[in-house]
Amino acid sequence: MLPGLRGFWPMSSFDSAGNANDLSGQARTLTYGGNPIYNNRDFAPYIDFDGAGDMLSRTDEAALDILGTETYVITANRGITFGCWVNMDRQTGAAQYVMAKALTGQVAGVQYTIYMPLLGNTYIAQFSSGAALETQTTAATTFGSWYHVIARWSPTGSGATRAIFLDGVKSSAASALATLNNTAADFRIGARDTGAGGGAATEPMSGLVSLAFLCCYALPDTTIQSIWQQTRALFNK
Repeated sequence: MLPGLRGFWPMSSFDSAGNANDLSGQARTLTYGGNPIYNNRDFAPYIDFDGAGDMLSRTDEAALDILGTETYVITANRGITFGCWVNMDRQTGAAQYVMAKALTGQVAGVQYTIYMPLLGNTYIAQFSSGAALETQTTAATTFGSWYHVIARWSPTGSGATRAIFLDGVKSSAASALATLNNTAADFRIGARDTGAGGGAATEPMSGLVSLAFLCCYALPDTTIQSIWQQTRALFNK
């Protein structure tokens, strides 16, 4: 029921090589890297990243290069929405990337990300045009606890906002970006791209991820709230 869905990786379906299957119907399988472990919490499936090179990745392709200028989407809802349930274990001595399409460099290399900073316990959404970078930050969180984190951006002319939702609580600001950067970065869950394409994980996360998704659409607040309300019981929230 998510408009513009480009990938849905619940972490329940994985193949004989450990690759995470996309249940959107668009077959965007994520390649298994390192040695993360699939597990479950009652009915909630998840993948456990150890912060030492684990990741899921997919090589750059047009469907992942969401720019916010897609004319086949109604103007009012052009943009991007992505997120997951995440449970960060600890600080690792580096930033920890939960979902990212980003190379090195905090402006020119970034397209869109959710990450936790080096010494923080907040989740930060990043959006870049290649010339300018915008961020939005959640309230503080607790290590070892599950949180529902969703990032959303829409361009000038289509609402022009950036937002991040933490357990349904929205933090937002106006956006000055007209489009997102079109990078050659891999799309990754659990780490960021090194720029070498399929190479080692950069700034990997230590923690758990479940029900990850990506949409070429700025989902309305009511839809994001509905996802939170309909899945929270799985994580005892």
